Amino acid sequence: MNKFIFKKAAALLGTLFSVLTLIEGSKILFGITEPDYTVFLPLLLYNIIMGVVGIATGISIWRNHRNCFKNTVAITGIHLTVWLIVNALYFFTDVVALHSASAMTTRSSVWLIIVFTLLKTNK
Repeated sequence: MNKFIFKKAAALLGTLFSVLTLIEGSKILFGITEPDYTVFLPLLLYNIIMGVVGIATGISIWRNHRNCFKNTVAITGIHLTVWLIVNALYFFTDVVALHSASAMTTRSSVWLIIVFTLLKTNK
């Protein structure tokens, strides 16, 4: 298949996933929904901020901006770092819920897929 299609798919994946993250996090932050698990406020704020960053990065991938790959790698590295912290907090304390640890795993995996897609399409 055409590399162009994969790059556009990566852009859509990053943007749509970030939009969903932003919406879900904002609904919890503003009390529109009340989850049945413990909300770790620093992680919630991180998710909302990274939702905005992810939307901007998804758009930059779509537009083939020269820094889009660097930004995607940075987002993925930050997500993986937070993933390690969240999982440590989940296993050793009770401040992070299983839902949050699972969501961070999904978020990190999505951005890893985007990085590898861009790596393959930029060759």
